[in-house]
This record gives sequence, structure tokens and C-alpha cells, in this order.
Amino acid sequence: MSLGQVNLSELFQFDELYWIPSEKVEVAAVHFEGVEVLVIKQEEKVLEPVAIQFPVISTTWVVIGQISEKERLILKQAFSAAPLSLKETDWSTLDLREFPSDFTAFIQNTQAKKYIFLGEHTENIKSQLPPNAYSEIFDSKVLVFPRLISSLNESEKQLKVAFWNHLKAL
Repeated sequence: MSLGQVNLSELFQFDELYWIPSEKVEVAAVHFEGVEVLVIKQEEKVLEPVAIQFPVISTTWVVIGQISEKERLILKQAFSAAPLSLKETDWSTLDLREFPSDFTAFIQNTQAKKYIFLGEHTENIKSQLPPNAYSEIFDSKVLVFPRLISSLNESEKQLKVAFWNHLKAL
């Protein structure tokens, strides 16, 4: 026995609610005593964990910021001076665009042990940085310096000295 075409207004005569999800669904036809009924099976969405990609850092020291060539030359002079005496292979720079959104995970999952955040950073990074200029996080040391060294002028000698003292403390 077939019902034939059904008027849509008749579907609501028994105050039944019909819900059709907007997501991908599987529809199967089932027959009961000559009546065709549509059964809708909703596909379950399984969320898979997304692996965060961290930049590969093979040096002990890493400087994070908008590092220009001029800034890099100043850092090279600072790092190569005594008592640090670092070679260029001992430190590297990381552009802000390569910095992942999770600061703590970045510190935990990268190889460097000394991190220097120079200059202006995005609000997302700023909100995660330690409040003190110098901090120890896990087994790493973090220096947050709000300016680029190349932007400091002669009247800001105290800031240059403060940066140098923090470098030595690292």
C-alpha cells in the first residue's frame, strides 16, 4: 500500500517536530508494511588532534622579533663580545611570522635554551610573555626587551646597558 504524494501541511497535523540537520547526512529508505519511511542517520564528526608545527631551531640562543639586517649586525657584535664570545652558529633569529600562537608550547618544544624577545610583538604574544624582563621558564631563560637595539639612541644609554646586563645574566 503506497501513500502516494503527501501534502506538507498534513505533516504537522499531529504537532510532530521534524528536524533535518544541515550537516552531511545519510538517508536510507526503510519499508514497513508497505509504507515507505525515510530514516536519516547523522554522521558523527570525529575531531582529530592538530599537530602544531614549531620552527626548527638548532641553536642554544634565539632572538625573536622583526630583525632587520642592521639589527642582526648589532646583535652579532653584542654576542661576539666578551664575556659571551658566541659564534654565529651559536645563535639564530626567528621572525614573528614564524612564531606559533602558544608561547609555553613553543618554549617546551624547541631546542633553544635562551630566548630573547626584541621589539614590538603582536597582542597575542604580548599577553603570553612573562611580565618581568628576565624570567626562567621550565629549563629555559627568557629575556623580553621592548625595543630593538637599533632603535635606541645615545640618550638611552641606560637601556643599552640594561640590555647588555640581561644578556650577560642569560
